Amino acid sequence: MGVRSHVASPLPRVRPAGPGAFATTVVVLVALVLLLANGRPVGTADVSGAASWLFRGGLALAGLAFQLDPTGEALVGKALAALFAALAAGALFAAVVRRHGRAEARWTGWLLALGTTLAAAAQAWSGEAAAACAVAVAVLLLVRAEAEEDPGPAVRAGLPLGLAVALQPTTAALALVLVGAVLVRWRGRGLLVLAWVAPGALLALAGLGGSAPLPTAAMGPVPGLALVVSPAKGALVFAPVALVGIVGLLRALRPPARRLWDQPQPGRFLPIACGLAVVAHFACLAVVGGWAAGDFWGPRLVSPAWPLLLLFLPEGFAVLGIGASLLALVSVAVQALGAVTYDGRWDRLYRAAAPGSREADRGPAGDRATWDVERSPILFQAHERVARMARPGLEGRRLVVRERVVAPSGNSGSFLSFAKAAPAPTGVDATMSAVRLEAGARAVAGRLELRAPGDGLGFLVPVGARPRRLEIRIAGRGTGTLGLGESEFRTETRWRERAVSGSFRVKLAYYHPESGGPDLRVTLRSGGPIAIESIALVPPTEPDDVLRLP
Repeated sequence: MGVRSHVASPLPRVRPAGPGAFATTVVVLVALVLLLANGRPVGTADVSGAASWLFRGGLALAGLAFQLDPTGEALVGKALAALFAALAAGALFAAVVRRHGRAEARWTGWLLALGTTLAAAAQAWSGEAAAACAVAVAVLLLVRAEAEEDPGPAVRAGLPLGLAVALQPTTAALALVLVGAVLVRWRGRGLLVLAWVAPGALLALAGLGGSAPLPTAAMGPVPGLALVVSPAKGALVFAPVALVGIVGLLRALRPPARRLWDQPQPGRFLPIACGLAVVAHFACLAVVGGWAAGDFWGPRLVSPAWPLLLLFLPEGFAVLGIGASLLALVSVAVQALGAVTYDGRWDRLYRAAAPGSREADRGPAGDRATWDVERSPILFQAHERVARMARPGLEGRRLVVRERVVAPSGNSGSFLSFAKAAPAPTGVDATMSAVRLEAGARAVAGRLELRAPGDGLGFLVPVGARPRRLEIRIAGRGTGTLGLGESEFRTETRWRERAVSGSFRVKLAYYHPESGGPDLRVTLRSGGPIAIESIALVPPTEPDDVLRLP
């Protein structure tokens, strides 16, 4: 007699577990090494508010080992910001692993750290990178709460959200939306989130007295549109991988076409909460302003929103396929371009007409700077073709930056005048090449205008001219302190300064074997403005324009 047997039921699906400490540590360390690969601090440090307490703590620890001057403090600030950006990458990686497994989360954390404006925020200290890290930790806790159907991790997410507000007050709208989402999702069981938010809220209130004044609100008709898509400072222009996250978020809102027998209907709590929080954050920045202020590669203050969007990268990759990979590569390339080339020059040249400032909204010049694709920072830096590589070093107990500037060799000569916007040396004596303008220096009416400290001009002494004793001669008019910097990759820049007033003619001896290096910079160190009429590098006994050719 036959016995009827039934097909065994498949085992229920197991939710992906966390990635483990080792895999997360690898993501953090790789992100940290890549963020610190170019050792120069870039941009303006922000040491106001509650974020300054964290910065001062880092300086106190570093001061036990090093003697800190302004350069050392900038390096410590960059290292601290990069550490928080790398930790944000690890937290987002862990969150995506819990939703999709390790295979689909492999690149998510690195794209957050290296393919968004968080990479720019990691180049100098501010509360932005630390706030992004806090939001990423909150996202991880919300993912755990949703996966385990337990309100415990969700209410504990209030602590990092409160700290994010303390570190960067403009994240208040984002945090309020996520706290409200927890209350709506878990109702009475989620009330404890208010208690977890309280410490960060108190720190935020305590830090308001030491915070910088609130940035000026943009006065233009479409500041929000400029924040998102303008060539000058658009968030999606500097981090196009966010488009993949947006597509993934929209896909997560739709029910799947097919599900396994044991697979529950996916919840919409995470995509709705994250989407509303991102919209609230960008709306807050559009109203408050300040996202285009200072020297920064891309828009400031938007980094805390990126973990909320990039959480849905796997869904976006599933929809867009190769298009998502291309957007991710472009994002990393844009941020790498900024890390290697950006020195604040675009902001100094065009900041008065940049989006988000009052000057930008008073006339057509501001609109042109905001929306002119040909003058966008990305194309501007690519056209400059100047790479700035640096590594930190030690001189005794003092931290220093050893920088090497790589620029196209171009014409060579011994005399520089400024009748053309792109100055080039003339003369048959090849003592200078690879001429470049730095910071806000610009050629106007036959003179090189230096308006703010840091503005200047640099050039390289060719190998053939290095054994000779030369003299650099600078003629111009203005008031301030001019500096001649001599550097190479192995040593710190050596500066010689001269105070000038009225019409001046400065002469400084240069002999490469006794100098700080072959890379020379003529820079306004303090005061200003100064207008330079000519620069020559010639033997001491010869005139400036000896055998000068057109």
